[in-house]
Amino acid sequence: MTRTRLEFDREQLRTFYTNRGFADFRVVSAVAELTPDQEDFYITFTVDEGAEYRWGEVTVETELETLDEDFLKRLLRIKKGEIYNASQVEDAIDTLNFAAGTTGYAFVDIQPDIRRNRETKTVDLVFNIVEGPRVYIERIDIVGNTTTLDYVIRREMELVEGDAFNRILLDRSKNRVRALRFFEEVEITETQGSSPDRAVVEVKVKEQPTGELSFSAGFSSADAFLVDLSITQRNLRGRGQLMRFVIRASSNRREIDLRFTEPRFLGRNLAAGVELFDVVIDFLDEAGFRQSRTGGQVTLAFPLTEYTSLSTRYSLRQENIEFPQENQCPTINADAANGTINPSNQQLFSLCQQVGGRLSSIFGYTFRWDRRNDPITPTRGFDVNFSQDLAGIGGDVKYLRTDIRANAYRGLYKNVIASASLSAGYIRGWSGEPVSINDRYFKGNFEFRGYENAGIGPRAVLYDPLTGETTRRLNSLGGNAFGIAATEVSFPLGIPSLLGSLFVEAGTVGLLDEDFKYDTGIDPITGEQLTAELQYQKTIDDLSIRAMAGASVFWESPFGPIRFDFTKPLKQYDYDDRTSFQFTTRTRF
Repeated sequence: MTRTRLEFDREQLRTFYTNRGFADFRVVSAVAELTPDQEDFYITFTVDEGAEYRWGEVTVETELETLDEDFLKRLLRIKKGEIYNASQVEDAIDTLNFAAGTTGYAFVDIQPDIRRNRETKTVDLVFNIVEGPRVYIERIDIVGNTTTLDYVIRREMELVEGDAFNRILLDRSKNRVRALRFFEEVEITETQGSSPDRAVVEVKVKEQPTGELSFSAGFSSADAFLVDLSITQRNLRGRGQLMRFVIRASSNRREIDLRFTEPRFLGRNLAAGVELFDVVIDFLDEAGFRQSRTGGQVTLAFPLTEYTSLSTRYSLRQENIEFPQENQCPTINADAANGTINPSNQQLFSLCQQVGGRLSSIFGYTFRWDRRNDPITPTRGFDVNFSQDLAGIGGDVKYLRTDIRANAYRGLYKNVIASASLSAGYIRGWSGEPVSINDRYFKGNFEFRGYENAGIGPRAVLYDPLTGETTRRLNSLGGNAFGIAATEVSFPLGIPSLLGSLFVEAGTVGLLDEDFKYDTGIDPITGEQLTAELQYQKTIDDLSIRAMAGASVFWESPFGPIRFDFTKPLKQYDYDDRTSFQFTTRTRF
């Protein structure tokens, strides 16, 4: 036992009590005694807790012109009447420093004046904000980058040599460097330079592998088997360029994808990318069709402000829809033209209207607004993505698609994070064109937990004309609009490799074009209900809200990451394709 360790324990006791209201707490004595066997020590601390205090008046005082005292006070989490907590003072100083930095004051000195009132058992607190001494950056040193070129890191820094030292901008620079995902660790420190008003900033990084040659195999309740062969280099030649080649196959998807991205095109703050792809998606079990897409895309992305960015893109792709019974289409189309189509063929007729190949020419953009405090594991802030795609300037397909996704994060306790998300989309044909089935929204799987692929939304069903009850679920039809909202709380499970979460989700899919709605149990002339047949077909599209609650477990197993989802419906319909358990896993070798 050493005196240093004993002093550390005394300080830990003091911190424990002063963070719980006991402002007068003191350690009266600390006595160490040997045990009878002369091998260990008994440590006896005598403490005086004192009375419990609460916060009194909390004020902010400053003579700096652009700082509003009332506004700064509202930023503080210290509230009058709450239990006194000494650690809140340091947190408040950090908050005020950040607020002052955002208004242009890089050099401020915040002096807390703590006034203890033993009669009322309250603690008054005054934060005095004055302008501190000015310091400028003399030099920025990059250390530890064995692969990444210096300029790749420097271009993410929001400060350069000669700028006024600003802790806020340095913190933002650290997040920008971390967001590259090239480094296992990023640490920014500062030391005094050649004079008291000069600082040397050191950016110390620890490289991590950015190239990946992987063969992955897995199994999930959604895709059944999954095989993934990919070659990826996220930091090509140390220049920050991305190169990726992927071959992916599962029970309902086959994909070949090649892409390249230059993050500083022509030496400007402009990211340019090109992509070639060949994708086949099998919806035979869910919606009765298979689609293929072959083509390419070019992308340009650039920042608008510190927190916003815009990416633009153009895609040209050849698309094709096919289904097993498409050889019957000439006969079915002829019967429909003559008004003699068999009611049982109505769903096939709907697919026959869309079968075949078409060329899609699509212009689009995405606006991003990111105010997260951390780009990898956020505990505060939000991000918003708004995108639109216009098809029809050339090609055979005409539509306007609008999508939005927003997420908000809040740290509740250490490693306990609450999040909320909202996603919505709407697609509409123009120039009289309906939206084809391969361009509609199909939701389920892990986009809406608790449902199978394409498990919710407009659907063809068989129904009893006498009771109106659904007797059999047929194909999913997809929708022109969707909306999904979710809240989730994630937390550690006490084992390093396990993470759990509780969630609630609600959403809907619908607004199918009228061209693809039908009810074979309604007389098309009189509008009366028919009863000659035992069952009729119809489409259900009513934007009904579904709601689901559940829990997830994430396990970083020795064989790869595994995720389990357990769900219970709060609101559902008998024609939905629901599941109460989902999992997914993959491994590399």
